[in-house]
Amino acid sequence: MNVQAAWAVLDLVPDPEVPALSLRDLGIVRDVSTAAAQPLYIVEHEGREIMLPAYEPFLKRVDLAAGVITVEVPPGLLEI
Repeated sequence: MNVQAAWAVLDLVPDPEVPALSLRDLGIVRDVSTAAAQPLYIVEHEGREIMLPAYEPFLKRVDLAAGVITVEVPPGLLEI
């Protein structure tokens, strides 16, 4: 997914504070980073920031009406 596509997902959601969900509420998407080769969603998670790859296979569902992005979190990501 390119940077424009990563932002496009967020631009379609009416509420700019988009929850990113896996099997639990991961937090709020605060930004998209373009510093890496792959865009990253910056998510506020339990008082810290985590970076979720804006990579299509990890994006399982985007519910625009509910303002929710459902993702598959790569193993070990939350422990970093």
